[in-house]
Amino acid sequence: MLRPLGNQVVIKEIEKELKTQSGIILQKDNKMYETLDAEVIAINKTNERELKKGDVVIVDKAVIKTAKFDGIEYLIVPEDCIIAAVDGRKK
Repeated sequence: MLRPLGNQVVIKEIEKELKTQSGIILQKDNKMYETLDAEVIAINKTNERELKKGDVVIVDKAVIKTAKFDGIEYLIVPEDCIIAAVDGRKK
């Protein structure tokens, strides 16, 4: 498992299916939004004041770094670039 250093947070994007009101499934366009929803996978223990593993967060896409580990792509962001935590919602 990845262990983030400093103020970094390891997250994984939550895939969302985009549908119109009539049920037509739209193709996902990553450039459509400036933010993305993600699940916190790991956080440095010294930074566990507000975020916990499993929390759903909204992240600024401009600061995301990617890392592949054991064939899985993870996203790494500085904790202060997490815009919001979604209360009461787990992945």
